[in-house]
Amino acid sequence: MKLYCLVNVKCCAIQAGIQALHSTARMMHKYHMNGQAWANLMIDTWMTHNETVVLLQGGVHKTLRDKVNLLNGQEVMPFDFFTEEDINDAYTSISILCSTEMVEDMKRLREEEVTKEDLAQKYSSWSAAEILEFMAFARTIS
Repeated sequence: MKLYCLVNVKCCAIQAGIQALHSTARMMHKYHMNGQAWANLMIDTWMTHNETVVLLQGGVHKTLRDKVNLLNGQEVMPFDFFTEEDINDAYTSISILCSTEMVEDMKRLREEEVTKEDLAQKYSSWSAAEILEFMAFARTIS
């Protein structure tokens, strides 16, 4: 299980980590307040047993906004985003929690063992498959 943070490419170094923390805090609060058992179980498991965080280059504002629209169409990955008021409410980070199975599926995508269509069927969501594909090939922030 891993938490992936898609960060705006215009955020550098320490800013990337801070923006990722903003979206992660919002994600945890959102599902705690909504009482969605499936998401809270994933979050609790990640916090208790994993705590792995991966910062990925998420693109610019428009790309991140498009990813949020995709994420709104699925219910298998807890997520939330952060926009920065000081820079015209630009999307700066999206936090997405993925199960161990999803992490393995991203690896299988990179190795061409499965297709995006396979994942869409597996997770009953084209949106989830699109997000997993994007994250599978995104570059990490160094």
